[in-house]
Amino acid sequence: LCVPLWARKQPLGALTIARTDRGPAYTADDVALAEDLAARLALALDRARLYREVEERSDAAWVLEHVADGVLLLDRNGVVRLWNPAAKAITFIDADDVVGKTATEAIPGWKDSVDTVPVSASPSPGHDEVLIPIETSRGERWIAISGVRFFGGTVYAFRDLTDARQLEEIKADFI
Repeated sequence: LCVPLWARKQPLGALTIARTDRGPAYTADDVALAEDLAARLALALDRARLYREVEERSDAAWVLEHVADGVLLLDRNGVVRLWNPAAKAITFIDADDVVGKTATEAIPGWKDSVDTVPVSASPSPGHDEVLIPIETSRGERWIAISGVRFFGGTVYAFRDLTDARQLEEIKADFI
């Protein structure tokens, strides 16, 4: 007797029940019992998979909370879905003021700068980044930024290079 395992309208596999010796044909009650067992098994498997996904996402969220680079996630419509603490520290813009809004309305100068930011199709090491100025509540900051496009939107990573840029300007003035 073989019955499918379904969870949220997705096939997960099949449950096969076999006898070790010959017996009468399976009855409708046997099929109903196997289907009930398959439904319970599919539910348990689906919950285990969901739990594993939640654990993986929480690990990824923990990493994003502690990485030194600013991380900005835009969905396909240009709406900010993620703004990590480093992004706040660099731009002085609170996540509550950005998440759920379009980048053009929430990030000053985004509309003027976004076309110059290199966006690659895959996260390869050493891909291009551009140095752009952004206006913040505490003055102009210079950030090195690049992006990676994926099926759900675009992830941008950026670093604050304001101090390095000022040091270069001092050196150039001195020379």
